[in-house]
Amino acid sequence: MRAGIFNALIATAVFCSCPVGAEEAATKATVLPAAADPTVRSLWSGLYIGLHAGVGGGREKYPIFGSYDTGGTLADLGGDVHMDASGGLLGAQIGYNFVLPNRVLLGVEVDFSRSSVKDRLSFDATANGASESESIGSTLDYFGTLRGRLGYVVTDPWLVYATAGLAFGAVNSGYSADYAVSGGPGTSVGVGKANYLTGWAAGIGTAYAITPNLSFRTEYLHADLGTGDLLGYDVPPIAAGLKIHPVYDFVRAGFDYRFEATAPATTLDQASYVAPTQFSWTGFHVGANAGYVAAQDRYPIDYLVSSTPLAAEAKLHGAGTLFGLQAGYDYEFANRTVLGLEADLSWANVPGKLGAGLDLSSGGLSESVSASVGTSLQYLGTVRVRAGFAVTEPWLVYATAGWAY
Repeated sequence: MRAGIFNALIATAVFCSCPVGAEEAATKATVLPAAADPTVRSLWSGLYIGLHAGVGGGREKYPIFGSYDTGGTLADLGGDVHMDASGGLLGAQIGYNFVLPNRVLLGVEVDFSRSSVKDRLSFDATANGASESESIGSTLDYFGTLRGRLGYVVTDPWLVYATAGLAFGAVNSGYSADYAVSGGPGTSVGVGKANYLTGWAAGIGTAYAITPNLSFRTEYLHADLGTGDLLGYDVPPIAAGLKIHPVYDFVRAGFDYRFEATAPATTLDQASYVAPTQFSWTGFHVGANAGYVAAQDRYPIDYLVSSTPLAAEAKLHGAGTLFGLQAGYDYEFANRTVLGLEADLSWANVPGKLGAGLDLSSGGLSESVSASVGTSLQYLGTVRVRAGFAVTEPWLVYATAGWAY
């Protein structure tokens, strides 16, 4: 079994990663120069547009409903099949904010994303030149929201907010199979259905203004797209149907560009935050982190069938959360390049499972059965080097790579 974790974003989480033992000048503090400028201090007001990317996942539920004829008596049939989902998304947003003098932000935002988030059970096998490939599951093709925002300008360049509103998306569900024999024609089978669903979304976010017009943002969003019909089955003694109920979590990061001319002039109350006049990334640091993980669990199979070698692989998607601690050391060069070493250890809850449950009730009696198969990541640690650039004194961007366990 190999779990391929392809992305994790730390977003909208409370964290601390503070240099310890840096130069004494780093402790000197003064009010941000921008605090005295009403135009700059209202930089969160006005119309903005932006781009975002992220990862998402959750659980795709397939509720079962119907009846079973037990010989003249109809028994109620119900249950649930579910698979964990994961994938990426890329999109754009447009919105408008207004900041009150007390630094409270009111806003509205519309966003739209193309998505590869899917739950999929797939199986690939080869033997003696023959091959078989099967998969079943659903894919979120696109996702969008119309949300209100309520935020607070903690410091002139730093905003935190909560958000909630309408969510919509297109979920494509289906089964596909491909068979091929060496030297012969191949065969393909496929059935599917698209559901266009609406529901709700809510989350939290934070943003930092790089310039008066450009800001960087991270956001966590939980979305429930409601329930749609998938298929029906009516062959005695069973009359049943299958629905779909997708529930997702997304972590997204992106940039916004604000059109300054659309911002009303609002003089904000004085910020209580003070920032260092000089800052250095050199020194030891400790901190806490939280994030969201999208993963794919692979199960390679290699065995003999009647002395014939057969190679196969099954795959399941998964997604979940992690929370942990990190410690490291960085050194900042005169050209603002930063090199460092960091180790972290996180508790994780990242399941990649297929589960099913079935209930049958009649005449006051009930029977039920349930089963699941899959893998859960319980903890994750890394030891990594990182190389970055101090874009501004309190803002560092970096790339990192190393050993994971």
